[in-house]
Amino acid sequence: MALYDDGDTTKVAHLARARQLEEQLGPGQFFSHETAAAFWGLPIHIAAETPLSVGSLRGYTRMRRAGVQAMSFTPDLADVTRRGISLIMSPRAVWAETAPRLPLADAIALGDAILHRPRIGGSAKLSRPPFCTPDELYEAISLPYRRHKPLLLERFALLTPHSASAPETHLRLALTQWGFAPEALDFDVRAQNGTFLGCSEIAYPSRRLALEYEGDHHRVSRRQWHRDLRKYADYTAAGWRVLRVTAHMLYREPRVLRAHVTDLLR
Repeated sequence: MALYDDGDTTKVAHLARARQLEEQLGPGQFFSHETAAAFWGLPIHIAAETPLSVGSLRGYTRMRRAGVQAMSFTPDLADVTRRGISLIMSPRAVWAETAPRLPLADAIALGDAILHRPRIGGSAKLSRPPFCTPDELYEAISLPYRRHKPLLLERFALLTPHSASAPETHLRLALTQWGFAPEALDFDVRAQNGTFLGCSEIAYPSRRLALEYEGDHHRVSRRQWHRDLRKYADYTAAGWRVLRVTAHMLYREPRVLRAHVTDLLR
């Protein structure tokens, strides 16, 4: 599985190349696959050599250009929508087309991001609507002539709308593989009197244990740093333990992380 970084220079360069190509898209042509995922801000690994993905609707001319991977689609499979001045494959079609060729953890992270319901902690309010609902994604992968349908259905069963980032998905999958499937996702931790203390992406309420994935912004943002200190102090006062998981722990020392979780849960 890949460690994704929204500021990854290769993804930024890929998007810059796509922007240069925007006004040159012909009739019936649109961005697809990895390029469309980058436009939507979805977590997908793009290498320096990854070609731009440009689809065309059946009956229209394919783009023939160096550095472009061209494919042809029927309108229902492409599910094209407009974003800015460009036509782009919809997020649900991106997953249906891209997930079969990704490693399992990365395919699930991409699907989770598409279904994610960004909830404001302590409430049922969303900060924005999800890209699509589970029913809408299921409909997209169930279309006639959709390739790799059995594999897509297997991977669809592993998706959740309650994961806010690719590392959180990777952490959830690792915990499940180790036999510690999370009891709750996107869980509101409250004091005994009901006061909202914070929201944790992975929690074991029966053990009063929360796992927090901490990206680099938790270190470099002074506001986030102080917010975290207050939150975890409140958790401790309420009888909760917190395991703060870093990228190094998750991707470089998974055996050490597994041992920590084992000690805390067993």
